[in-house]
Amino acid sequence: MNVITESQRQIPVIKDVNVVVVGAGPAGISAAIAAAREGADVLLIERYGILGGTLTTAMVPHFDPIQLLEVKGIPREIYERLKGEGALIEGRREKFEMPYTFWETGSAFDPEMFKLIVLEMLEEAGVRLLLHSMVVGSLVREKEVYGVIVENKSGRQAIKAKVVIDATGDGDVAALSGAQFEKGYMALTPCFRIGNVNLNKVFEYFKNNPDEFGGHPRLGKYMQDYTKSCIIAGFHKLVNKAIENGDLSPGHIREIGFNFHLMPREGEICVNTLAIHNVDALNAFELTEAEIRGRKSIKEILKFAKKYVPGFENAYLIDSGFQIGVRETRRIVGDYILTFDDLQKGRKFNDVVVRAKWAHTDVHDPKSGKWSFSLFEGPYDIPYRCLLPKGLENILVSGRCISTTHEALASVRIAPICMATGQASGVAAALAVEENTSPRKTSISKIHATLRKQGIEFT
Repeated sequence: MNVITESQRQIPVIKDVNVVVVGAGPAGISAAIAAAREGADVLLIERYGILGGTLTTAMVPHFDPIQLLEVKGIPREIYERLKGEGALIEGRREKFEMPYTFWETGSAFDPEMFKLIVLEMLEEAGVRLLLHSMVVGSLVREKEVYGVIVENKSGRQAIKAKVVIDATGDGDVAALSGAQFEKGYMALTPCFRIGNVNLNKVFEYFKNNPDEFGGHPRLGKYMQDYTKSCIIAGFHKLVNKAIENGDLSPGHIREIGFNFHLMPREGEICVNTLAIHNVDALNAFELTEAEIRGRKSIKEILKFAKKYVPGFENAYLIDSGFQIGVRETRRIVGDYILTFDDLQKGRKFNDVVVRAKWAHTDVHDPKSGKWSFSLFEGPYDIPYRCLLPKGLENILVSGRCISTTHEALASVRIAPICMATGQASGVAAALAVEENTSPRKTSISKIHATLRKQGIEFT
């Protein structure tokens, strides 16, 4: 823990703002925009030079189906802007049957256009940015967080704020502030884009081999119609043949088979199929080793696809994420811990700030490599208390580090829901500043009213 005390005032204070948001991924972007739209002076800090977090830096430019999930607010606004730019492709399923029977569809987008659109939205809202900056400490006084310490090309600086929002994914700021947390693990995945794929030949293969699409070796058929899904998965016979021939290492490809999603440009796909096991993503040495293993695996998968998968004969590598995809690390212990039982039973909360229709969990075991899911009746509520780290004031969490169990996180961690928790934290932070109080004391009725004003409904 790197808590900076009152006696350590030698670090220069370069900013004094209303709200500091740390992490410019899906949750942080939404939090910053939401807070700024309510009049708060907002600084958004990001360790890289681009925006988007996992969606761009880890090359996972995919939304679970925002339109069918009836997600509103900032996530829907980003979705509509991408669609307006012709930078989004989505599955053609018109509705979901509840409870879910099959796991499929979704939408994918051009990550470069995503970066530009969210930058425009942040500028329109008046959010200030500080890029290429790593948060290395927290300013805390008697359990009250009042800023962060950053390191960058300019050295080390303190940034004071009335409210801090941790949208780092890993819960770094909350942990540095002394928050309680639980650690969880899922397999890591390096993602990459491939061009010049003949999808007609891919679909012809599925037409002639229907059992090869969307089948799970342990759980049976989980995807129904490749013509209506943005996600394509299967090819188990081809994977097994490549392993038998020594062209593919056992355990590299996840149980779902060779998995990718379509992209807006013709002939372009994004591959999300690898699984790197037994990694603590909070350990820099283990994370480095995972990155190295992942890069080597990308080359192997490309060779496999070109040799074995119809339509990939002339494919080529476009690019890859410059960070491996991480699904779970810290889960901050909040005033309430959301459980799988809450999700499965659709438990309602008076302090709901997100109502999620994504009644599905997606677990990637870090040791065995097994993939499992649960499909259940929705929607479910995420209460405001999950955004409040227990025992700390003036700090909120959003995204995949909010207060949940491991099983509940397997649903909550998807990008549209991370964006929704980010928007809720941004609204709460702005209201706390306006009322000159801690987020924990902010009126939930005012939070609800402001979220409704920003397009969020809970009915």
